[in-house]
Amino acid sequence: YTEEEYVPEQLGALRSMECIGIATMYFEKIQVSVVDLIGDVSVGDRLVFEGENNSLFEHAIDSMQVNKKEIRHARKGQEIGTKVMLPPKLGGKVWKVVN
Repeated sequence: YTEEEYVPEQLGALRSMECIGIATMYFEKIQVSVVDLIGDVSVGDRLVFEGENNSLFEHAIDSMQVNKKEIRHARKGQEIGTKVMLPPKLGGKVWKVVN
């Protein structure tokens, strides 16, 4: 499969995922996405982002920040920044791989 062939339902059939947030901003120079959380997330979790042109990409969280402070865990209602390899779709959903 290519990224263009994946849709969340297809990825969900391959492994279990839960929606944990929405990508609200992207800082191109430093390759950081801001995610408004509707679920909990931790360093080491694997996230799947909606990308441009209805593509998806998966990214492991190596580090994340809240208000410019490094954290290891974030909870529902917080807004985190994390480095990503590709620009996410602004307003796009972010899922956590749970298995």
